[in-house]
Amino acid sequence: MLLAAMKAHMGHAAVLQHAVVQKHGCGALRNLACNDNNRIAIAADGGIPVLLAVMKAHMGYAEVLEHGCCALRNLAINDNNTIEIVADGGIPVLLAAMKTHMGHEEVQQHGCCALRNLSSNDNNKLAIADNGGIPVLLAAMTAHIEHAGVQEHGCCALRNLSVNNDNTIATATNGGIPVLLAAMKAHMGHAEVQAHSCGALNTLSVNDNNKIEIAADGGIPVLLAAMKAHMGHAEVQAHGCSVLGNIGWSDTMLQKCIKDKGGVDVVQAAVAASGATARCIEHGQQLLGKLAQLDTHTPISSSSGFIVYIFPPLSLFFMFFIFKNTIFSLCGIF
Repeated sequence: MLLAAMKAHMGHAAVLQHAVVQKHGCGALRNLACNDNNRIAIAADGGIPVLLAVMKAHMGYAEVLEHGCCALRNLAINDNNTIEIVADGGIPVLLAAMKTHMGHEEVQQHGCCALRNLSSNDNNKLAIADNGGIPVLLAAMTAHIEHAGVQEHGCCALRNLSVNNDNTIATATNGGIPVLLAAMKAHMGHAEVQAHSCGALNTLSVNDNNKIEIAADGGIPVLLAAMKAHMGHAEVQAHGCSVLGNIGWSDTMLQKCIKDKGGVDVVQAAVAASGATARCIEHGQQLLGKLAQLDTHTPISSSSGFIVYIFPPLSLFFMFFIFKNTIFSLCGIF
């Protein structure tokens, strides 16, 4: 009966009575879809295409879109529904709703969460990116930086999407790294924002260019602050150790930056915590090993002006070699 009423009032969006019916109809589906069995029943009765048709017909009505996005968010908790929503054209509808009502916090929150749930499916990750979902997510997060719900769901959606290599590049290219770091700084006390942001940065930092950008954008002190603020949160610690490990994998200057910012104490605490995961311990110990090696290297300036790190037993030899070449050059001896 609910779906029949919504189909019967699918008329022109300019007629107010139709918009009111659709608002309440979407609101009812939103509430009903909080129940697992109802999610299945709504889909079985053809509720998903009706919901999407209503949203398309009433794109100018923020309340219809708010309830519609939330209903899709709830329906997409079911794995089969995530496939049907995309098959019925749900991604362009969601993104259109978000772009049309970028200033509406609830539309953005529910839109981000719907994309978060949909992006748990590998094929949907590609579909969201192909339909321009990454810049829409980043725009929503930028527009609502103070809204914890938008940031949490946006960070998690980006985390899911960036598992795909092409999406990793697209996220960084569209400015995703400073957006993620801004979310972490704005909501340092919010454990889920930190966990999903660290998770997204963990996947992004596998890319060599991205790890450099994370460091250049001030990511190292932000990551360390998150780990210190959420010492008891295993996911924050594990992802934090992984990101820092990726950043400092082979670059001694970045390793030194991690160490200078207090990284040794933070990572040691993460590894020693009673709830530390196997991944946290593995990546943390790898990073601590690399940071410890910095103490066994002596920095000297090469003739090209770069800093070169050499082991102490070889220091005198290299210093003599550089000194000899300098004297010979000055004397015109080659």
